[in-house]
Amino acid sequence: MNSRDAILLKLKASVPGHHDAGFIPQRDAFTEESGKNPLDRYTELALAEGTTLVHVEAHVEAKADAKSDVRETIWEDVQAEVASYLQVSGLAPRIVIDSKAPLTEAGWSKAGVATVTPPLNADGDTLVSDCYGAVAESGAIVISTNDGTAIANDFLAETHIVLLRAERIFPSLADLWQALRIDAGDGPMPREFCLVTGPSRTADLGVPAKMGAHGPARVHVIIVDT
Repeated sequence: MNSRDAILLKLKASVPGHHDAGFIPQRDAFTEESGKNPLDRYTELALAEGTTLVHVEAHVEAKADAKSDVRETIWEDVQAEVASYLQVSGLAPRIVIDSKAPLTEAGWSKAGVATVTPPLNADGDTLVSDCYGAVAESGAIVISTNDGTAIANDFLAETHIVLLRAERIFPSLADLWQALRIDAGDGPMPREFCLVTGPSRTADLGVPAKMGAHGPARVHVIIVDT
């Protein structure tokens, strides 16, 4: 079997519902050998890339007017964490918020943070956005256009604060691809998505790295248990 046929066989075998006795799935030895669960492995590698992290639990309450057992996630603790990060980092209590981020206006008011919607200014805005998930084996967050996220904003902000649900940390890229296919169903795969491993920096040999050269100088990930 030549290399082309081997690649096509792997792609064919990765389609849900397809089975081929001649295909042996590739194992994610990198993550397995670390001996860590996906959350711990992601945390370790993200910190090594200069990302700052905090773990927050978003509590869930039953809706007062619900006749059935309908429950609602309350994000005020997350919004309070954003306010705390802005203060500690010496940043203005003002953010640009992606419209898809599941955060209420009342929560921002309570946290003392002013909000505006995109576009971002060129003078160092702070962006708060959702993300599709993260990949443990690389320490990267995953931003997908299928979420309705404007990916360009993630490169224009001086500071990017990202909401990451703990259950959306995938062990490997193979697990990410499988989730993308399942979520797409009969529809299209994302037209565009990005893997972001920490703040932007130059990589010129022999010179000090400059942060924020091609994107955010700070990336802060709020890992949310829901």
